[in-house]
Amino acid sequence: MTIKLTDSQVNCILEHISRQQFIDFLADDIDKGVDWICDFVRSYVDSQQLQEKIKKSLPPVQMELFNE
Repeated sequence: MTIKLTDSQVNCILEHISRQQFIDFLADDIDKGVDWICDFVRSYVDSQQLQEKIKKSLPPVQMELFNE
């Protein structure tokens, strides 16, 4: 089933969505969520200070290949 919303209905949803609801929405499809976040950062985060804040908020990726 497809539900078509008007622009004003979409704007109403966006104005009232909580942070957790948005995170849950992104979590439904992790690959797509990550792509959207990357697109947003590339397109709108011009500030060097905000870019550094983003980098510092992400923990370094650590992978243990062999247990010794």
